[in-house]
Amino acid sequence: MDRCFLELQVEGEEAYQTFQRVIENANVIMATYEDPLLGDVMVYPEKGTVAFSAGLHGWAFTLTNFAKMYATKFGVDESKMMERLWGENYFDQLPRNGPARILVLLPASVVLFSSVMNPSSRLSTPA
Repeated sequence: MDRCFLELQVEGEEAYQTFQRVIENANVIMATYEDPLLGDVMVYPEKGTVAFSAGLHGWAFTLTNFAKMYATKFGVDESKMMERLWGENYFDQLPRNGPARILVLLPASVVLFSSVMNPSSRLSTPA
C-alpha cells in the first residue's frame, strides 16, 4: 500500500487493479511450485488470506477486519460481506452505485492510510 498510495498516488479502481495484479502474480508463482501435499496455497482476499499492509508504518488489515465492521453496520452475515468486498460486487442501495470494493474498502483504507500519514488529522470512516 505504501507504494500504491505514496509513490504511484493511485486510488479507486486503479488501486484495486494494482492490488489484483500483484495477487494474481503471486498466485501464478505459487502455482508453479504446486505440491499436492500442501493443498491449495493460493491467496484469496475474499477468504481473508491476503493482508494489505503499510510496511513503512507497520500496520496491515485483511478483508475480515472490514467485513466484521460493515456486516454489523449493514446487518448482514460476515461471511456474505467477505464475498462482497472483493471482485465485481455492487451495492444497489448506495447513492453512488459502484463496486463494493470502491465504495467501502478502498475509501476506508485511504482514510486509514491518510490518518497514519497525518496524525493531526481527525479519523473518520466513510458512510
